[in-house]
Amino acid sequence: MLDTLGKIVKLYFTRSFALNEKLNVHPGQVALLQMLEQQEGMSQKELAKCIMVKPSTITVMLNRMEERGFIKKVPHQTDHRKICIYLTKEGKDVVQKVKENTMVIEEELLKGFSKEEKEQVFSYFQRMKGNLLETVGEFQLPKMVQLPEIEHSDIRCNTKKND
Repeated sequence: MLDTLGKIVKLYFTRSFALNEKLNVHPGQVALLQMLEQQEGMSQKELAKCIMVKPSTITVMLNRMEERGFIKKVPHQTDHRKICIYLTKEGKDVVQKVKENTMVIEEELLKGFSKEEKEQVFSYFQRMKGNLLETVGEFQLPKMVQLPEIEHSDIRCNTKKND
């Protein structure tokens, strides 16, 4: 099963890369774009925690996205050390196109499945995700590879049950 799941993930990633490359969107930026669409104005640190990457990684990602015109950085109104990240008009347009690409991949992935089978597969993946989140939450990784918290009191990460 693990070999099959691993291959599905790799094929999904490959297909996503092929479609989103035309938009000048790197695969790692997809989650960031989606997070910003849900909650603009987050800081780099908050975004790094939500998409579970290092702060140095988020800096590189945001700089590239700013160069492409997808985001703008705005100083926080009261805390001048904090920079808030917002999508530009072009960034919002790209998010919509990425969503369309995701729907194409989902249709390709689930071709030939009945509505009930699709719901069942989704339910299984939700349970698997919950199981892994439970395990990751309990397991302490070594300091060098410590994952950031998934939920934080002053930020709202996308941890809905149906995502």
